[in-house]
Amino acid sequence: MGKLRTTKSSGSHFEYFSEYSFPYIVLDSYNTIHDANLIFFNELKYKRKDIIGVKKITDISVSASDERLGEIDASLFLNSNDVNITDFIALKQSDGKLRYFFFRMNNSDDGKRILFLYEHSNMMKNIEMMQAESDEKPFMSAFPGIMIVFDRKLVISDISVLGNIGVAQMFNVEPGKRIQDTSAPDELKKISVEYLEHCRDHNTKTEFEFRMEVKGLFRIFNFRLFPHKKQIVALISDVTEEKNMLTQLIKSQKELKDLIDEMPVAVALTDSKGRIIFYNTHFSQLTKIAKVPVAANIYEYTGRKLFGVLKNNGTGKKVHCFQFGKIYVDVTSKKRIIGREVQHIISFVDVTEREKAKKALETSYKEHKILVDTSPNGIIIRDFKKVYYANPEALRLLGFKKAKDIDLSLVMSKEDLDSIRNRFITLQAGDDVEFIEYTIVPVDTGKPITVITKPILIDYKGKQAFQVVFRNNSTEKLLVEERVKKQLLEGHNKKLKREIARRIEIESKLNKTIDENKLLINEVHHRVKNNYQIISSMLNRCTTNISDPASIQAIDAVKSRLVSMAIVNDFYMDAENYNSIQLIEYLKKIYQNFLRENGSGSMIDKVCFRTSIRNLVADLNDAIPIGLIFNEILTILYQLVDNLSDKFCNFVSLKWQNKNSLMFTVSFDKELQIWLENKFNGSAEEESLKELLEQVDGNMLCRFDKAELQLIVKLSK
Repeated sequence: MGKLRTTKSSGSHFEYFSEYSFPYIVLDSYNTIHDANLIFFNELKYKRKDIIGVKKITDISVSASDERLGEIDASLFLNSNDVNITDFIALKQSDGKLRYFFFRMNNSDDGKRILFLYEHSNMMKNIEMMQAESDEKPFMSAFPGIMIVFDRKLVISDISVLGNIGVAQMFNVEPGKRIQDTSAPDELKKISVEYLEHCRDHNTKTEFEFRMEVKGLFRIFNFRLFPHKKQIVALISDVTEEKNMLTQLIKSQKELKDLIDEMPVAVALTDSKGRIIFYNTHFSQLTKIAKVPVAANIYEYTGRKLFGVLKNNGTGKKVHCFQFGKIYVDVTSKKRIIGREVQHIISFVDVTEREKAKKALETSYKEHKILVDTSPNGIIIRDFKKVYYANPEALRLLGFKKAKDIDLSLVMSKEDLDSIRNRFITLQAGDDVEFIEYTIVPVDTGKPITVITKPILIDYKGKQAFQVVFRNNSTEKLLVEERVKKQLLEGHNKKLKREIARRIEIESKLNKTIDENKLLINEVHHRVKNNYQIISSMLNRCTTNISDPASIQAIDAVKSRLVSMAIVNDFYMDAENYNSIQLIEYLKKIYQNFLRENGSGSMIDKVCFRTSIRNLVADLNDAIPIGLIFNEILTILYQLVDNLSDKFCNFVSLKWQNKNSLMFTVSFDKELQIWLENKFNGSAEEESLKELLEQVDGNMLCRFDKAELQLIVKLSK
């Protein structure tokens, strides 16, 4: 039966076209040459390593009728405006010579394309002849099969047969006849007319296959029809052998796949580069158990290094274990050669439980070794002559650095060694022995110690051996002494705990007392403030009944001193530490309060307080007299304000004289130099300042020539 050929071909079988008698190329989605058969390499003189996976089809093609296969040169090739044949390509041999081919392209299921090539070395010239409708014989004789030329009325105008295909003669195909006039089978004639009319009417090439009996044998023929301006060219090829070979290869491949799929282990079939051709159901299930994604190359599972080892060990005898996602597998590889293609059958066996048991055993051994190595007792494993193992404690007790260096004759007497030998013989006879005490002399210290020991019979790496565990009795005595010392220390510790508890109780009581004292201090503070207010009010009432200026001035001075004392009382209460008064802030507050109570415009302009000192802390005993001294200075300046010149600014400065002393410097206007010497010297103000300075172990220096006073106060801390 004839059938229209599809444009797809089974992509999983293109590797097995190697025995075809015509060249073919396999292209991937990027036009890179993925594979080719031996005929291609022989015809175009390329080496496999120079072209497979290295070059694209566009690297070896000069021009082609398909844009994907090369750059189209309409002026030199077949796709000019007057020519409709589009399936020709020009390829370069390795030596640069051009070769011309018909081509047919099939698509595979995995996105690759197979390019089948049919040679026509005189194509350029013969196509030109066809277009001129003159001597077509050279072109027609170049095709390896039957070429029939029809005119637009579907009448045969010429025919060419190359090879041993006798179909044309058998069916009486001759120029001047229509296909209906030949002796071909009716079904073939019907299909041929249908496709010829379709090719002519739609001006497109068509293709179909037909299976028929020739000389008692069924043959398969491929019919391709190409439209021209005034003709239709039919190319007929016998593809029976190719079809049979492909069928056998597909059948063989299917049998192999069925065999692999029925195997009880996971198996993947790969090519020489690791690309997976096929994998069975067990392999798919194994990837799901391992929780690994499906990959196109086997080395994405095994790694390139292991895949290289598997390729070299292609006998299937060597087993390799590796971690496959979440599980462990044993993997083997067996090489298989199909034609010139090398394949690898790689099998996977889940050995996760075995590896887990192995790791658990290794972990158990490590833990046991840690216990032995860190044991406080000495442990050695030996036979009658040789010591196989000694833990660190045994080496320390015996005084050796390594187990192979141990020589018990150097640390024990001959009698003790004979006793140990007899105990070993008793154990070998199946009897038990008790603990016994021996004396050893370590080789490093030379100080004798006593040990108590008991051997047991064990199997050590397949050999009968004795495990001897011994401990230092001398150490036990030391442990008893240490235990007694520990008991004494625990007794002292209990006494200390009781003493600490007693002191904590006392501290609690003291804190309670402090809290009560704070309440009392706050109460005293309020009462003192009230007293200051009462005295200040009483003085204010006195001034209303007194007209004597001197008395009023004296009462104002007393009020100013009261305010100074009240201010230091506020600082005292606000301080976190009652013996830490911020002195500079305290003096500034006295100054501001004095100006607010007594000041006038002239007072503010003419009396200034300056200091570069920032953080200065004084206790209460220093702060009160210093504040009163400062208040007296301001009082004196206030009394002199009306006598001061408007041209000068009089001020009080405060600075350090040394690390323990502060110095107030009071500057007067020089016009008051004589007044200062006559009036201040021996005055009540001077006496008041001296009394206050005595409280802080200070002194006063009157420099009348410079119209200034220097008052030096000493801080107690």
